Amino acid sequence: PALQASAPRVLTPAPVLREDGSKQPYRGHSPPVCEDWRAARSGAAEESTIRFGIYRMWVLGYITGFNIVGPDQTGNLLGDAPVEELYSAVDGYCSRNPSHTVEDSMYPIAAAFIRRRQGAAAANIPSPGSSRRARAVATSTCQDWAQDRSNAIIRLADVSTVRGNVTAYNRWGPDPTGDAVGTNDQALIEEQLDRWCGERPSALLVGVIPSLIDHVAAEPPAGPRPP
Repeated sequence: PALQASAPRVLTPAPVLREDGSKQPYRGHSPPVCEDWRAARSGAAEESTIRFGIYRMWVLGYITGFNIVGPDQTGNLLGDAPVEELYSAVDGYCSRNPSHTVEDSMYPIAAAFIRRRQGAAAANIPSPGSSRRARAVATSTCQDWAQDRSNAIIRLADVSTVRGNVTAYNRWGPDPTGDAVGTNDQALIEEQLDRWCGERPSALLVGVIPSLIDHVAAEPPAGPRPP
C-alpha cells in the first residue's frame, strides 16, 4: 500500500530495533489490558464490538507513532502485511500474557515484523536525510473528528488513537523523560484536537501530537506529571 502523503516525515531513527534504545520508564497512555483485549476480541465482553474498536484504534495510533519516531528506518513497520495480521499477533501475545497490557506486546511484535523482512530491507534502506514519510495506519482525519462531535463513542476511539500515538512517542521519540504529555487527560486531548483541527480539516488526527506536546511544555499545569 502507498504511504500516506500527509503523514509526518520519519524522524531520524536508529538503524536497528534494540531493547536498550527505548527509555525506561516511560508513560503508557491507557493501553488496553490483555485480558480486556481478549474478551472484546472474542465477543465475551459487554459491548465487545465497541470495546474492540477502541482498543484497535489505540494499536493503530501506536504503530503510526512507531513509524514516525521508531527505529525501523522504512517508516512502514507492517509493510504489505494486512492489519489483521497485527491484531492476530496481539492475540497471540495476550493469550500468553493475560495480565500484561497491549503496549507490552508492541516491542516483540515490532521486532518480529522487522526480523521477517530484515534481509530485503537492509539492502535498500533510505538515508536518514532523505524525505521518507511514515505510513499512517491510523487514518482518521480532522474532518472525521468534527463530523463525529456528538458521538461520544467515536470520539473516545479517536482519543484512543492519540493516546496510542503519544505512548509510542514516549517510548521511542526524542523526549528524554519518556513523558512528553504527562497524565492521561482526555479533556486536554479533545481541547487540542478542537483547536488544531479547526484550521486543518483534511489533516490526519495524529498530526496534533507536536502541538499537544508543545502545549504541555509551555503550560505544565495542563499536563501534571505525578510519580
